[in-house]
Amino acid sequence: MTTAPIFIDFEGNMNGEQFLLGVGYKGEIKQTILDDRLKPLLQHRPYGLNYMRPLEACEGLLDQARENSVPLAGFTTHDLSVIKTVVGHEIDVEYINIHRNVKKWINRSHYRSYRASGNRPEWSLQAISKWMGLTVPSDYARGKTTRRINDVMQGLRVKDGIYSTLTPVQKAKATKLIKHNKFDVESIMCIYDSINN
Repeated sequence: MTTAPIFIDFEGNMNGEQFLLGVGYKGEIKQTILDDRLKPLLQHRPYGLNYMRPLEACEGLLDQARENSVPLAGFTTHDLSVIKTVVGHEIDVEYINIHRNVKKWINRSHYRSYRASGNRPEWSLQAISKWMGLTVPSDYARGKTTRRINDVMQGLRVKDGIYSTLTPVQKAKATKLIKHNKFDVESIMCIYDSINN
């Protein structure tokens, strides 16, 4: 397929709650708040965030994919599972698992280069992105996203939902959350381009 997919990355927790969605399409990245508790982040215009309820966002993704005759793509099948769970049924849109495809591509064409360190390969988005020469943000932290979300929501609750009254630490955690999600989307877009060019 010559037309690039719609790239997606959800930020959620182990309870199945979804808080943020990053979408990359035609070189542009848009980020959408999915939880009312984070809606006050819209007050900080530099973030450039939108707001939708999860069902509206997922149905919008499916509609966009159908209208443009393109698949959806995420780093693993996690994002596909999120959509299926939110809409409550199987979907009729093709989905590309970037993780599976990049592992095949590396093993087929870049086996020695990827394993040059002599360590057992790590197949995380962060590790693959670094190997491909992408600059991983210094505050990118796997496993800390849920904690950051919880801290920001707690701060907004205590501050009556007024973004400007958050502490500098809470604002920094919100910024790191937004940057983390944006980097994930940028990375899968770059990986897809490398595999398919």
